[in-house]
Amino acid sequence: RFLLRSLNLNSIQIENEKTMICTQNQKYVYRGRLYQVQSVLPNDFIMISRGTIVNYHFIDHLEIINTGNIDALLENGLRVQVSRRRIKDLKERLGL
Repeated sequence: RFLLRSLNLNSIQIENEKTMICTQNQKYVYRGRLYQVQSVLPNDFIMISRGTIVNYHFIDHLEIINTGNIDALLENGLRVQVSRRRIKDLKERLGL
C-alpha cells in the first residue's frame, strides 16, 4: 500500500479492469474501485467519464474531434475522452 500526495496526481482511470493512478511520469495500480478513490480526492478532481477522473489543473487544453466529442489533453500528453454527460461540469469547473 502506498500514499501519494493528491497534488502530484493528474488522473485516475480504469485500464484493463484495473484502477490506474497516474502522475506526471508514472502509473500505479490501485487495488480498489474508482469510486473509492474518488471519495477521498479533493475538489481539484473531476470525473470526465465513467472510467476517468482528472485533476483539472493538469488539463493542457480541450480538443473537439471529428465525431463532435471532446478530448481533454493533459500536460503529460495523455488524451482522454470527455463523456457528453460530463462536458457541462468540466466547462463550469474550468470557467468556460
